[in-house]
Amino acid sequence: MKTLVNKNLFTVLILIFTGFGTGALAQSNWSEEDKQALKERFEKYSEQLDLTEDQKTKTNGILEKYWKGIGTLSNSNAGKLQKFKEWKSLKEERDNAMKKVLDARQYALFEHFQKEIREEMKKRRGGGN
Repeated sequence: MKTLVNKNLFTVLILIFTGFGTGALAQSNWSEEDKQALKERFEKYSEQLDLTEDQKTKTNGILEKYWKGIGTLSNSNAGKLQKFKEWKSLKEERDNAMKKVLDARQYALFEHFQKEIREEMKKRRGGGN
């Protein structure tokens, strides 16, 4: 049971921290070393978030809905601007739902972690100078 909870938590954390719409972990240019470093970071973040079982369940549902929307969006034939607008809407909906589940400290950490990952991804893409 503990392994299942840890696996679910890890999945949730991956979705949380890559929740800015790029699907970064799915990209083939991630080395095993990169993936291991992210796994270690997520484990550190999960300890800091200190989610209750109820929060884990609720955040998992929120993020599952968000990623289903991202999947639909990425497969659509919409233009870049339309996709961006739809992504922003999905992100806003996810963030509002997360605010209701997480306490103020947890949500501040959630935002901080996302910002760190976004900055790292900008650097990986060459745009973080």
